[in-house]
Amino acid sequence: MIRPTYLLPALLLALSAAAQAEIRAYDVDERYRNEVFEALESILGPRPGMGPAGKVSMLPTGQILVDTDPDRHTEIQGVLDAIAQSEPLEPPSVSLRYWVLSGMPAALYDGNRLPPILADVAAELEAAHGDLDLSVIDSATLVGAPGFTAVSQSETLEISQNVKPAGSRINADISLQSAYLELHVRATLSPGEFLVLGESPYRDENDQRGLVAFVVHWPPARN
Repeated sequence: MIRPTYLLPALLLALSAAAQAEIRAYDVDERYRNEVFEALESILGPRPGMGPAGKVSMLPTGQILVDTDPDRHTEIQGVLDAIAQSEPLEPPSVSLRYWVLSGMPAALYDGNRLPPILADVAAELEAAHGDLDLSVIDSATLVGAPGFTAVSQSETLEISQNVKPAGSRINADISLQSAYLELHVRATLSPGEFLVLGESPYRDENDQRGLVAFVVHWPPARN
């Protein structure tokens, strides 16, 4: 979010106090409208040994009404133009892929049914738990705009995510719920990274003990 407070001190430049006051209404983006309003109140309000340089009020339409001299109006408009020009582009939406994995002792089953894309994840789980036969119980892909909560629901899996950019990485608040495991985590991901979010003991239909794991992946952007 733009911080207008870094730009608005330019309004403190010396101005001619003798100029005739006039009233103008300014359209200011609602994302930083209150900050602009408070800064103008501070700048145009009374100072020690001096009266106010103008008056500021908020109209029901959201416009900011300013009563001050023309020179100050010129500088106010210049600062607002600078804010608009420096506004960054909205970051693109983020797509995260999720898997719910079942892992049983390899001696009980033949072959590994895990997709090749999850080979590194399989190696990580087997390094911690020994040889496993891993398979996908459930999966989903969820796309969300930064700063907003995206939700995916099916009969077997519920996911919500809120992603915020952090330089080249993202911080993600993630909630996952299935018949096997429920978790709420905050994770930091780099492009292309796979992350095991959590795991829990699991028994299959034959009452064989294994584990269930939640995995998230941030696919790298395609050129």
